[in-house]
Amino acid sequence: PHGHRYRFHHAGRTVSCVHGDALCAGDRMFMMLRWLLQGPVGRTVWRWAPWSFIVNLISHQQGRTHIRGSGGREAGLLDEKTLRREFAMGADLLLCGHIHARHTRDVEAIGRMCRLEVIPAWLDGWYGVLEDGAVRVEEFR
Repeated sequence: PHGHRYRFHHAGRTVSCVHGDALCAGDRMFMMLRWLLQGPVGRTVWRWAPWSFIVNLISHQQGRTHIRGSGGREAGLLDEKTLRREFAMGADLLLCGHIHARHTRDVEAIGRMCRLEVIPAWLDGWYGVLEDGAVRVEEFR
């Protein structure tokens, strides 16, 4: 979902679905690019730009996306502080997409273990299935 998170209960878990953009808050360059592209000029570019330009822009951003851990060490895909804040709002399973990568891991937050599941963007040919409290990622066929 774009905008606000979507939270629901499933198989005894509290699941929060968040757009990947919301979890990259620690990447200032990405946040600036996002702000530009979601404005009137950006919407015009997305509407009229050649597909090859859009793919190149996404590939460039995808190549520089990484998760920042404490002390600046590289830890994976997303900003740790932002992740912990999401889990503190009550979820024990956090689903996000649109980061163009598959990533999964357990995160200790507010005294309990929580699960992060990053599902690649549909543009990359993948989608996620939530079943019995677990996430399975499949390729479009």
